[in-house]
Amino acid sequence: MSPLHAVLTLPSPDQTCHVHLDGRPVSRNPESAPRPATGTAAAVPGPSPGASPPSPSTEDRASRLSQVPERVTTHEFDATARWIGRDNPVPRPSPGGHPPAPLLRRDFRLADRPERAELHIAALGYYVAEINGRAVSDALLDPPPSQYDRTAYSRTIDVTELLREGENTLGVVLGRSYVSGVGGPDAVWACEPRLLARLDIVLRNGGTRRIVSDRTWQMADGPIRDWMFLGEHYDARAEEPGWTTPSYDASSWQAAPEQPAPTRSVVPALMPPVRIADTFGPVAETRSQAGTRTSAGSRPAGPGQPSRAGVARR
Repeated sequence: MSPLHAVLTLPSPDQTCHVHLDGRPVSRNPESAPRPATGTAAAVPGPSPGASPPSPSTEDRASRLSQVPERVTTHEFDATARWIGRDNPVPRPSPGGHPPAPLLRRDFRLADRPERAELHIAALGYYVAEINGRAVSDALLDPPPSQYDRTAYSRTIDVTELLREGENTLGVVLGRSYVSGVGGPDAVWACEPRLLARLDIVLRNGGTRRIVSDRTWQMADGPIRDWMFLGEHYDARAEEPGWTTPSYDASSWQAAPEQPAPTRSVVPALMPPVRIADTFGPVAETRSQAGTRTSAGSRPAGPGQPSRAGVARR
């Protein structure tokens, strides 16, 4: 059977998601498939299974990186919001040797109760955000992956009920997703996870506040070391209980470094987020000198939640 061919009309060169077919019939015969005109793109067969994609040259990578703007502005983020995160280590670490997932936090005070509040948040890599110790949403593995040097996805979340008059704290932990070398050490987008955030607040007395990601945030190492294909290492001894609450003492934390914009554009994520659909326990358990291995009896996609606590031995 011939491979499926489809012709897509792209509204703009940067739109590669949610593109509609232009109404012409889809053919399974390569000879009868309509040829794309100017401004269109055709789906063509990819490399054979197991084939390695061509590695971009040093000149090509440098050229693409030079096109990334110093600052990203969209309808959700103004010029005051800056990308923040850990500096890229030099040389780049090998898989599994990356630094811990960074914890980022910002304390702020509100003069009155909030009438309305929206958090606009984007990241390169995954993020989990909390306000005053409560998660801002039930989304997991967010934002969706993208071609990071071209596009980063954002979400807009109503966080009115999480804020209060007086002291508040916004905290975000970043994970690596596909951004830290999964595409190879020379991938044009390979970098440490990054955060871009803007919190817009309307108070009941008519006043407004805007909290943006910048060097006024604080940063520290978290207990997680993760890499997409090597899993996650969690060191409970490095936990920081209450770090997303105003009562936490962050005096030893460092200022979060501002970073150049790592992508060309930030666009709203139109696809729904990943959420928990079901929970279930293990069906088997095997113990050895290497540790305890559990089996779920199937191939689930999701995190484990250990219920046992141990004492670290030094």
